[in-house]
Amino acid sequence: MNKEKARKTGMITFLAASTIAAILAYTTGFGPIAGGLIALGLLVWGITLGITAREE
Repeated sequence: MNKEKARKTGMITFLAASTIAAILAYTTGFGPIAGGLIALGLLVWGITLGITAREE
């Protein structure tokens, strides 16, 4: 249970960090970089969820 909770916390933290980085990139004028960061964050999050679901 602790391992699962730690994994969820890590995923949420990663998603929040990538979202904040994307917002900062967008507000400083780097729109394409912001889009790339959002896409990369969602891709890694999806892969992590897929691996987690496969292990269970």
